[in-house]
Amino acid sequence: MAKTKVYAPEGHHFMVNKEGGFYLMKNPSTGYKYHTANKEYSSLYILVEVRDYHASSINKSANSSYASITSNSSNSRRATSSTQSSTNTSSGRTSSRGTSSY
Repeated sequence: MAKTKVYAPEGHHFMVNKEGGFYLMKNPSTGYKYHTANKEYSSLYILVEVRDYHASSINKSANSSYASITSNSSNSRRATSSTQSSTNTSSGRTSSRGTSSY
């Protein structure tokens, strides 16, 4: 299987062990430098296997629920509305949000 590089987010690096396990660490204020600790080494990227198939495929046939949901939503348009109110007791602010669809 093919492998691709996945880079750590800016300001972070990976710690990788021999078995391929890894975790993310924040870079120190002095900047990133290669280092080892507890039989692990630092890296700015990891190699990840890329599968040539999806682990679970979605059946989009005419009998599937996906097909019926998309056909129903395009044919029926209902007007609905709801309002939610909440009070944040720590700041004393009240917010309300209303949503409606056509």
